[in-house]
Amino acid sequence: MYQSDQYTNRYRRWWEHPKEAHHGIRDKVSAIDDSQTNQRELNLHHLRLYSNFAASSLAGSDYTISYSDGRLKMNVVKAVIDTVCAHISTIRTKPQYTTSGGSYSQKRKARNLSKFVLGQFLYLKQYKLGLKVFRDAAIFGTGIEHVYREDGDIKAERVFPNEIIVDQRGAKFSAPREIFRHKEVDRDTAISLYPKHRKILEDASSMRDQGSGSDTVADPVSLIEVHRPPCGRQKGHHAIICSEGVLVFEEWARRFPYSVFYWCDPVLGFYGTGLGKELTEIQLEINFTLQKIQKSMTLAATQIWTREGSINRNALNNEDLAVHEYKIDPPHVLNIEPIAKQYFEHCYTLWDKAFELAGVSQISATGNKPSGLDSGVALRTQQDIESKRFQNVQQNWEDHTLDTGDCIVETSRQIDEETPGGYKSIAVSDDRSLEDMSFRDVDLKGSRFIVRVWPTSLLPATPAGKLQTLKELGEINPELQKLMMMRVDVPDLEAATQLMAAPYDIIDLLLERMLEHGEYRAPEPYYDLELALRLCQRAAIRAEIDGVSEERVQLVRNFMSQCSELLAPPPPSPEEVPPPSMAPGLPPDAVPGVGGPLDMSPPGPPPPVPMAA
Repeated sequence: MYQSDQYTNRYRRWWEHPKEAHHGIRDKVSAIDDSQTNQRELNLHHLRLYSNFAASSLAGSDYTISYSDGRLKMNVVKAVIDTVCAHISTIRTKPQYTTSGGSYSQKRKARNLSKFVLGQFLYLKQYKLGLKVFRDAAIFGTGIEHVYREDGDIKAERVFPNEIIVDQRGAKFSAPREIFRHKEVDRDTAISLYPKHRKILEDASSMRDQGSGSDTVADPVSLIEVHRPPCGRQKGHHAIICSEGVLVFEEWARRFPYSVFYWCDPVLGFYGTGLGKELTEIQLEINFTLQKIQKSMTLAATQIWTREGSINRNALNNEDLAVHEYKIDPPHVLNIEPIAKQYFEHCYTLWDKAFELAGVSQISATGNKPSGLDSGVALRTQQDIESKRFQNVQQNWEDHTLDTGDCIVETSRQIDEETPGGYKSIAVSDDRSLEDMSFRDVDLKGSRFIVRVWPTSLLPATPAGKLQTLKELGEINPELQKLMMMRVDVPDLEAATQLMAAPYDIIDLLLERMLEHGEYRAPEPYYDLELALRLCQRAAIRAEIDGVSEERVQLVRNFMSQCSELLAPPPPSPEEVPPPSMAPGLPPDAVPGVGGPLDMSPPGPPPPVPMAA
């Protein structure tokens, strides 16, 4: 294990000795690591169950050793965990930031911060990385992700649980005071990262005996990173050491840069409980039953019993229409049943019980849609029933998403403070396009805000379920169906939905420019002007409620006025106005001023009425 020396007590408070901190950190980690041998053994055991590898350790090539001893294998641990990962972790969630009673500028910052964090999620491939973190939690009980800065940008990586070293006594009821991470790095890589410490890295050695074999050609060196956040009046510290000295030592004013996801929250201590532990006994019983079945099936064969000397053994063959003679009694052919069917039933019962214990239905495991579940309501109901069992796991997964977003925001703030001109990165302006955004324009530091997590789509998971739900929405509100259709994530419909969404997207773009940036662009005659009026009317009302400046709201009103003018029919030209003389039933001189001079004299008496004969 770690090298111990006489500095143990002297440098126990390692943050008080910047130049000699490696002595205290190394010895403290050694003491903690020795007390957690059982935890590492459990992790190795659960890795064997999931991977079917005969791993002797978690170092070198030992964890990839696989052997085939000819035994039947039904890996229910892997089947259940993979099914659960596909059921929960593939639901893409994203943080959404909202202010508490803030002004319009703060609300705009919150919306842009949501776009900024989602852009970082896509840049870091968070949803792919999250699958590994989720799987680690299902296998080992604890999944960990590390968000850090490198070369002026944000990076993220999955952390294997064995790399994290925490004092279980200090984290018995609450968060630990310090988190250590031990990682073996190639020596040349370490020197390239810390060129100023080349000499001590050339002399550094591995500080953890993980059972690595002698067949390796790598040249690893152990690095230990420790984070100690501030507490009360105590300052926080961050350090990276090797066996020979200190590589990094700085103050740390933030939270831990780790996002931890638990399959089952620990009752005491830091490490959680995973499905691997819950299914261990069932997997072992399945293995034992399969060995019996395989042995019995191997021994079972067709047997022929005869009286001694009654047949010629050499005459047995597989010729067609062969004729054989016997002397005394005919032979007796016995087909013995290899094993009782209860063994097979027991094995299948254990398999089903494992899925039942994990809360996964066989429908999800096989990937087949049950007959009769054709409507969107039925599919949603079926998914909701399954998700009840994983409610706690889903909440932990959402908390992990929020923690990851929080780590991204704090790391971005740190980079922004250290970068001249600020930190700029990509942000998602809508579901399809990206834009550059400065962190200083979205930072909510000092503001009261709330973070919520939302799935990227509230529609069912299957394309058939999505389309059926859209059909049901169309029966309620055709316009709502159109809006939802633009957000359907079905590859075959992407080109069509992009064309259908164009009238909405152009109005949304113009509204954003007017309300966010004060930029105005007049509507074009080929726009869907009626749609523009409806969307602008709602946007103007919303802007007034949010307290947007009157100047920018007036831009929306001007836009609506121009839309109305384009919708109004043009006035008729003089050539198209019919002259009064064309009025039907009147002679030209019957109209005053037309066909003769205007008679301004008073009217005379009426003509006499003719008498009847």
